[in-house]
Amino acid sequence: MSRHCGVPLKTLLFLATLCQLMLETPVRAGNCWLQQGANGRCQGLLMSAVSREECCRGGRAGTAWTRQDVSSGLLFRWLVFSKGAPDCQPCKETCDSVECGPGKQCKLSRRSRPRCVCAPQCPRGATGSTSGGSSTSPAAPPAAPRGPVCGSDGQTYRHECALLRARCRLGQTTLHVQYQGKCRKSCRDVQCSGSASCVLDQSGAAHCVECGSRPCREASGPDAALCSRDGRTYASLCHLRRAACLRGRAIAVAHPGSCNSR
Repeated sequence: MSRHCGVPLKTLLFLATLCQLMLETPVRAGNCWLQQGANGRCQGLLMSAVSREECCRGGRAGTAWTRQDVSSGLLFRWLVFSKGAPDCQPCKETCDSVECGPGKQCKLSRRSRPRCVCAPQCPRGATGSTSGGSSTSPAAPPAAPRGPVCGSDGQTYRHECALLRARCRLGQTTLHVQYQGKCRKSCRDVQCSGSASCVLDQSGAAHCVECGSRPCREASGPDAALCSRDGRTYASLCHLRRAACLRGRAIAVAHPGSCNSR
């Protein structure tokens, strides 16, 4: 039997094959979860049959991983009866490399787990506070009027910062300040910014909207016409909306088509 440095050739071939199999063996798969709950268990299944590296590749604060590659039946029992999967391993232990997105920042929870919390860059004076001190935000927005504001959702907020927090908390990225002061049932004392005009909707609530200067592009004709409740015919919905904007009050539609068609 041939030998190499005193080791039988068959033994060398076996060891080489074993090493190759170890290198080719895939990383053990597990399950990726949305977060680790207060009970220490993983909750909110994101992906199955993934490695820890794949699960933790992103910058989310709460993502966690479990080593077990289990059946769907056991996963169901964990989620329904045990309120999560055991042996939960959080991907992040600190706020380093955590990406929270606009209007949020990473903070450690009471359990020393990183989490993203709403921390919008509020304009100076937006909360009505007169206390001094420097802001931790790198580029604080300019000063804003104090007091309540009316949001684009028709709700009154104590100040602009409260609106920004609600936008973050509710995930309503289009929520913005319509005008200063409480939401009104009249356009009186409502000051819209820029070229926006105050318009009352059908319930009488005041809104700041852009009337626009571009001509209506909808094709006019019998099929596009609308009859309003005040007996006027508008060539299209675009024409009706513009008239309502310029008038400052919503125009209710009586029926499709010309007012003379019925």
